[in-house]
Amino acid sequence: MVNLLQEPNQNFLTLRATQATSQATGSLIVGAESASALLVLKDVPPTTDGKIYQLWAVIDGQKVPCRSFLPNAQGEVLLEIPFEKWFSASEVMVTEEKEGSVRQPQGEMVIQGRQMPFQS
Repeated sequence: MVNLLQEPNQNFLTLRATQATSQATGSLIVGAESASALLVLKDVPPTTDGKIYQLWAVIDGQKVPCRSFLPNAQGEVLLEIPFEKWFSASEVMVTEEKEGSVRQPQGEMVIQGRQMPFQS
């Protein structure tokens, strides 16, 4: 994770809850050289029974599944995620899905992230 954070070429996306009842926020840092991403979220509400959160990258209008996850008891998520060819994704989303393999989003979008312009 430290190597990822020190990479000069990163894609940084800011994530926010899409529902007024949630305060979830976070970041996704995607490294070009390490072929991995770091997902950091806080204030993520627990899922309902039998459900998980699913991270999707939006690439050329297509939603590509990246990783399913659950927050810890404090509503925090810290995951290093290996990826294949989604460094250029300018948007990501998180949906709440039934446990099991999901190829396309079925559940409601609960968190959305967009690429932030670099500011020096």
